[in-house]
Amino acid sequence: GCPLYAAFTVSFVSSYDGAEAGRVEQQMAGGYLSLPDHLTEVPEAFVREGMILCGWTDAESGISYDAGEQILISRDTLLYAVWAESTYTITYDTQGAFLPVSAALSYDFSPETAVLEIPVPEKAGCDFVCWQISGEGNWKEDSCTDTLDISGKYGDVTLTVQWKEREVTVSYTAGEGGSVSVAWETVAQRSGVALGSVAIPADGFEFEGWYNSLNERVGGSEAFVPEMQVVEGAFLDDGQTPLCVNVQESYTAMFTHSLTSLTVYAGEAGQGMLFSVVGPGCSTVVAAGPNGLVSIGGLEVNGSYTVTALGGGNWRYGLTNSAVELTLSADAAENTAFFELNLVNDKWLSSESHSIS
Repeated sequence: GCPLYAAFTVSFVSSYDGAEAGRVEQQMAGGYLSLPDHLTEVPEAFVREGMILCGWTDAESGISYDAGEQILISRDTLLYAVWAESTYTITYDTQGAFLPVSAALSYDFSPETAVLEIPVPEKAGCDFVCWQISGEGNWKEDSCTDTLDISGKYGDVTLTVQWKEREVTVSYTAGEGGSVSVAWETVAQRSGVALGSVAIPADGFEFEGWYNSLNERVGGSEAFVPEMQVVEGAFLDDGQTPLCVNVQESYTAMFTHSLTSLTVYAGEAGQGMLFSVVGPGCSTVVAAGPNGLVSIGGLEVNGSYTVTALGGGNWRYGLTNSAVELTLSADAAENTAFFELNLVNDKWLSSESHSIS
């Protein structure tokens, strides 16, 4: 004979305000059934103004199912419609940031509205990653960026912004005459702490100062830590304290030559004698003073200088050496150019006819 199949009746009932508003029955041989949802064409009794069909409850077992869910039918089943308000609130948790445009916080659900555009917030020193979704009703933990899929959703929802803090590179370089202890470092803009660098003068040089990329002097000590910069119009979460961040910048340690002095000595008889002094930053002529001494200051340590006798002074004496070359030390006492004089004309001393009138 013919095979026999079990036939089950599935009854969908819409009831509210304490009374049954509508009923739809369906015959099936068993198996899986997709429950009607807000997109399913249903009788007028299953449409409620300001409400959304969000689920079904099995009258016998008390089990609740989401609208659109597939369930196994193995007996006659009576299902009651579950309703939820179609207006819900979206709350933005910006974690101290601000929204660039005004965002509506309440939305009326409609089947035609499946995707909402949501604002992308801005936060100094951070890049926007996504909105973390959590909510009541049938919202599930998820994430989104600048759009929110509300198809079939009900219940209030909270969007919590997720940030990635930016990092900046701070570099340290040295000008002529020195080096730095740290060449660069990477720090987080908002929470990072820069360690800085130390200027190290080379022999014969002195530290002058730290300068930024605009050639502005920003530090006067060898150990330098850059300061955080105030972001105009931005505040901490209290809304009052100005926000300060680390900025990407390059700093240069500048050095100058250490200076010392040079002494020319030609003995007592060298008074009035002329000498030229030539070297880094110097080209001058000086005259020996009393006792045959003269000093020249403002000369570079480790600089090479040539002192040349030009003549003058006592006519009775000549020089055994006409030039002296020396590299200057930081200790001025070591920087002396010695010139040795010898008697070359004693005629004036032996002349009996010489007289002074």
